[in-house]
Amino acid sequence: MGKDLERFTSTLPDYLHCSICLDAAYPPYTTCSEQHLACATCAAELSVQEERPLLCPTCRRSASGHLRSAPGMKRALESYGYECEHLQCTWVGTVDEEPKHAAVQKYRFNTTKEHQACPRGGQNCGGYLNGGVTTRQQAPMHARLCSNHKRVMLSMFFSDDSDPDECDFDDSESEVDFLGEPMPKKIKLADPEPASA
Repeated sequence: MGKDLERFTSTLPDYLHCSICLDAAYPPYTTCSEQHLACATCAAELSVQEERPLLCPTCRRSASGHLRSAPGMKRALESYGYECEHLQCTWVGTVDEEPKHAAVQKYRFNTTKEHQACPRGGQNCGGYLNGGVTTRQQAPMHARLCSNHKRVMLSMFFSDDSDPDECDFDDSESEVDFLGEPMPKKIKLADPEPASA
C-alpha cells in the first residue's frame, strides 16, 4: 500500500498515484516503458506473479524488466506537504520526514483517522472495545454497547426498584436520552460473570 492521499496538504496529480492500490505511489516504481507508477508494496506483489505474464496494470504492456525505482518521481512526491496521521498533531512535513516524526512525536498514543475515541467518555466509557478506542468500522457497534451500558448505569443510579436484576425508569422529564433513541422503561441486567480463580 502506498501513502494515504488524504494526508497530503494539496491534491496530488494522477500520475503520482499507484496504478494498483490508488494511493500515492511512495516509494515509486515504474511498471512499464511508459513509466506508469506503482508503490513499492504493489510493485513487489506484481513482481511475484508466477501464473500470469507480468503486465502493467495501467496500459497492459509488458512489465518484465521495467520494475525499477523512480527517483525523479520520488523527489516529486517528497516536494508535497504531508500531515501526521494523529488527529491532534499539527505537524506538516514531507512524506520522507514522516517516519522520523512518528518516532519522536508526543501524540503517538492518541487516535488516528482509522480509530476514534468513544465520545461518551473515552477510556471510561464502559464499552468493552479497546478501552473506549475503536476502529471507525466498529464504531456503530461500540456506540450501541456503550449507550446500553450508560443506560444500565443510569437506571441503577435513579431506580428505587428493590429487584437488583431489573431497573425501572420513571416517566419524569428528567429522563436522559442517548443517541436520540427512546429510553426503555425496564432494562434487564446481564448476569454477572463468574469470578475466575
